[in-house]
Amino acid sequence: MTSEFVYQDIESKYSERLFDDRYMRLYQAEDVHLRSAFAYLHDRLNDLLRYMNEKSVRGRHYNADQSRELIDVTRDIGQLKTTLLRIGVEVSLSPSYEKVLERCRTFLTSSGGSAIPGDFEEIPIEDYEPIFSVPTSTVRIEKSGRDYTLKSVGSGSYAQVYKYKDDEYRMHVAVKKARRTLDETEMKRFRAEFDVLADLSSPYVLSVFRYNEADKSYAMEYCDHTLGSFISENNGKSSFDFFKRKRIAQQFLYGISYLAVKGVLHRDLSFTNVLVKTYDAGVVQVKLSDFGLHKTQSSLLTRTGTEMKGTILDPTLDDFKNYSLANEIYAVGHVVSFIFTGRTGPHVRGENLGAIVRRCTDLNVDHRYKQLQEIINDVTNLRAENYLK
Repeated sequence: MTSEFVYQDIESKYSERLFDDRYMRLYQAEDVHLRSAFAYLHDRLNDLLRYMNEKSVRGRHYNADQSRELIDVTRDIGQLKTTLLRIGVEVSLSPSYEKVLERCRTFLTSSGGSAIPGDFEEIPIEDYEPIFSVPTSTVRIEKSGRDYTLKSVGSGSYAQVYKYKDDEYRMHVAVKKARRTLDETEMKRFRAEFDVLADLSSPYVLSVFRYNEADKSYAMEYCDHTLGSFISENNGKSSFDFFKRKRIAQQFLYGISYLAVKGVLHRDLSFTNVLVKTYDAGVVQVKLSDFGLHKTQSSLLTRTGTEMKGTILDPTLDDFKNYSLANEIYAVGHVVSFIFTGRTGPHVRGENLGAIVRRCTDLNVDHRYKQLQEIINDVTNLRAENYLK
């Protein structure tokens, strides 16, 4: 399948369809072949969702014709994203619209109309900002004047991550790009993530290289795996023994200990936010990454209210703004357990690894470790013959 044919087919499918011209103006920065598709789908979504807002206060019954059309439009969006992804083009839909369509899938029916749920909330309609976007497919290195093609390697709610091979330095580089749909506060947090990483210097923390203000992105060290994918791929291999697991756990703990010394709390430790860089001869190095929820003593962006965020949530924490080292240690216990066992549930049995994990995750916060060095010492003292006993 060639890109040329895909673009031609998409343009042919949507160019003759009727839509409000004001939506076309929102997509002038996108590829000319995709503008009609984005404008048409944006127009239809807004019409259908506006009508749903009206019906939610008038009978709570969404008509059959509109139900079927919204189902069809949702299917068209999914098909468009899948088709373009096959040629390496990733289409993003605004997270707020993604959330709405996901909710609509739970109650829309193709015949007889659809009952609007009683807890339905009015849907915000976006008329003046694009809801579809395609990140720039190349990055320009000003020093050499060269353009490099980007390859998507991951995405999240706030950003997309790509990689390219820098021919001058003969290495892969990752590029993290903020989604265009971020609001002002979210964009400030994205920039703050770069700033905190730029201020840190540790072999166990991901290195960042430069921030591009024009397209809200930054270049960073490329790693081959997340901790989750690396452990999963190597579980069961005889070469992936206790000693390799222990070295990985120690590197992870050294990184967290360094952050504590610098007065930084990660607040979103998980099996995907810890990366693993591989080298020849089986050498690996752990890198802490994704500091989007980090907290420092001087940060003005830590006022997150009571909304609980992060992947591994401490059940004793009832207010995210009060997150402390004790809550970080709870997540540390989960990650250390995963490294040694390959299982996501914390290993709490026995007097060796189990004792360490229990002390990290104890529901009585006063019983938890007070310092990262204590955990490092206990992990260092684990022995291959009895660490799971």
